[in-house]
Amino acid sequence: MEPDRSQSLPLSGLKILEAATIIGGPMIAAVLSDYGADVIKVEDPGAGDPQRNVGPKKEGVPIWWQISGRNKRCVTLNLRHAKGQEIFRKLASEADVVVNGFRPGRIEKWGLGYEDLRKINPRIIMVHISGFGQTGPYAHRPGYGTLAEAMCGFAYTNGHADRPPCLPQMGLADSVAALYAMNAVLTAVYERDVKKSGLGQSIDVSLIEPLLTFNAQVTYYDQLGIIAQRSGSRTPEGGPRGTYLTADDQWVAFAGSSPSTAKRILNLIGGKALVEDERFVTNPGRVKHADALDKIIGAWIRARPIAEVLRAFEEADAPIAPVYDSKQILEDPQYIARETMIPMPHPVLGQIKVPNVVARLSRTPGRIRWLGPDMGAHNDEVYREQLGYSPEELQELKKDGVI
Repeated sequence: MEPDRSQSLPLSGLKILEAATIIGGPMIAAVLSDYGADVIKVEDPGAGDPQRNVGPKKEGVPIWWQISGRNKRCVTLNLRHAKGQEIFRKLASEADVVVNGFRPGRIEKWGLGYEDLRKINPRIIMVHISGFGQTGPYAHRPGYGTLAEAMCGFAYTNGHADRPPCLPQMGLADSVAALYAMNAVLTAVYERDVKKSGLGQSIDVSLIEPLLTFNAQVTYYDQLGIIAQRSGSRTPEGGPRGTYLTADDQWVAFAGSSPSTAKRILNLIGGKALVEDERFVTNPGRVKHADALDKIIGAWIRARPIAEVLRAFEEADAPIAPVYDSKQILEDPQYIARETMIPMPHPVLGQIKVPNVVARLSRTPGRIRWLGPDMGAHNDEVYREQLGYSPEELQELKKDGVI
């Protein structure tokens, strides 16, 4: 599919140079690209981004890569080679933002760090995304989202009390860090261009810190000495909250932490008697007697099919949702109406349904323009048309293992 170069998108003209692999760094660039940023993704000519080979494939096509590599122009470039470093500097001289996903000190060793690049492009913004950040005693350790999910308290409190700590089944820490980093990039662009400093800056985002900002339990410990424990789907702040099985073996989930919502749920399940039960009148009471309340609610739901449960909750103005698998997500009328998963053309598979742009801008909405390209798919376009290398020079660079 020929890339759409539409100028109508809100970040059209913003140039991103991505030197990162796996979830965090690539996600920063991908979300910016959804709104029109021109992303040039640099991959090692020998291996490429390992995400190309993570997860299942169909007819040799890596499925996850189609999402991660969306809207990007992919080039191969050996940053360990002096000529590769020279080319990277040329690309950086024209870029607004460089996304650096290497371990601290690595890109600096090649003469491609922020201090090096700002000498040739004072407007350059470099965002570093790494496991532990650019400073501190762990800075040079290899870091992955799994380590962050363990260290930030998420895993310790996730799961059931009688079972081991549970890690998420998705790149949670990487994704949250990427969204923080993307916000920081746009903040730096605003400061440079709107407040007119005209200068770039270096942005340091670790994987271990963003998820921690969601965890009020650490402050609870600081003030109250309370160490939060695993409690399944319950929270110490209130209830009822959890997942429950219906008569037709479908799962539903809901939360009734606010007093008004809890009252509506209790009235639906057990009428006035349950609403006025002294054990359940207050949030602290519902937390203390969560086992008894769950038993009552669970029995009511287990006696009814999911359609009846959902209808009853809706009529009571009480929030509830079915617990979906992937097939059910694609069939849900709310997701269909909002075009949350959209079909995109693919040269081998014909069509792939991928997540749509999440934030809906009314005048200048973002757009998925094309799926993840093959390695080096844009070498000619970028190196020959943009940087002015001749076909002979490109052939020589390829022979030398530079591209």
